[in-house]
Amino acid sequence: MDDEQVRQWLLTEGLDIVDIDLALKLKDAIVRCDTIAFPDDAINIVFTLQHHAQSRETWAGYITTGDKYLITVPQIDILLRNKTRQLLYPPAMRCPSTDVVTEADLALVLLGVGVHEVRHRIQHKKPWVARFARPYDVSDRDVRALTQHMVTLCRDNRHFQRQAGMRRRELRSAFGPLEVDARVVELLFLRQRSDSDEAIERALFAQP
Repeated sequence: MDDEQVRQWLLTEGLDIVDIDLALKLKDAIVRCDTIAFPDDAINIVFTLQHHAQSRETWAGYITTGDKYLITVPQIDILLRNKTRQLLYPPAMRCPSTDVVTEADLALVLLGVGVHEVRHRIQHKKPWVARFARPYDVSDRDVRALTQHMVTLCRDNRHFQRQAGMRRRELRSAFGPLEVDARVVELLFLRQRSDSDEAIERALFAQP
């Protein structure tokens, strides 16, 4: 389906046009990042109406089975605006309202999500690209600290979700070494504060 067909289908399912439009923008961001990493390897993007049973804050994912990306549409606008506010704005601006989020910053975070998900595809299809999974393997001091922070954050999330009943296989997928690596790469992209193809490629293929 093209974008207009997707829009009409999602409207008939009762979704908010704001969520639909942002989901399509995220699709464009993923396509752009994936084309940089895999210029000769087409990709499939699937839109879904259902959040993961264990998390209502998941809006995108790379699925190795079928080699595809998944975009969850409901509430994606508020979720991604909250993510933008938390990642790019100082604490003094992290009020409950997302009105402070500019469209330019939101667009940058959409690309960051694209970088994150395409890094997962790189992990699967280009395993020789070294990963940010063990802090002591990282030479740059600041990036080492970032990697350690992500290791700790994923470990804490893993413990919390285990208590909530998430299965072991799902825990490893959601908060294991591959997720640590993708989160580090996403933040390395955002730190550049640039939406150029060069900045995207630099982040996608960053190594310790």
